[in-house]
Amino acid sequence: MTEDRLARLADRMEIRDLLTRYCRAVDRLDAGELSSVFTDDAVIEKSSGVSRQPDYAAGLIERHSTFPVAAHQITGVLVDFVDDDRAFAQSWGMAVERHAEDGVPDAVDLLYRVRYGDSLERRDGAWRIAHRVLVTDHVMKVQVAVGVAELTGTELRMRRSPEDPIEQRRRAVVGRA
Repeated sequence: MTEDRLARLADRMEIRDLLTRYCRAVDRLDAGELSSVFTDDAVIEKSSGVSRQPDYAAGLIERHSTFPVAAHQITGVLVDFVDDDRAFAQSWGMAVERHAEDGVPDAVDLLYRVRYGDSLERRDGAWRIAHRVLVTDHVMKVQVAVGVAELTGTELRMRRSPEDPIEQRRRAVVGRA
């Protein structure tokens, strides 16, 4: 394999990791990590309008802090390279948000099927999202099962903070927050 092909493979992996870090940042409500996936002048377009970084990150963290549970995942990524320092990635994703209302005993989960169209740039040696178009293709509302521990033999342990069990283990192994 040539050096050029190896470099391109490394770029693809860095871009995939970047997109996955976005998911982790949203799930952990980590504003610093969320901001780190975008360029400082990034533009984010979605159905509610156009935002610029860091307003997008701040608004997303504020909105998501009202959900006790959320999980985001990238389920597929296609990367087209424009040149050595620019690329376009189309990715498909799923997101789940728990919506609970005061005084209402039964919560619902909203399941989103989304697509991201990301223009990426390598700046200072690292790939970042410079322009994102977010499209929501489908939303499903699902009643949350009560008594999950009884149904599955386990309790839900997800935390939207550094106290999440996986995040704690990551810090113990990797040694950074």
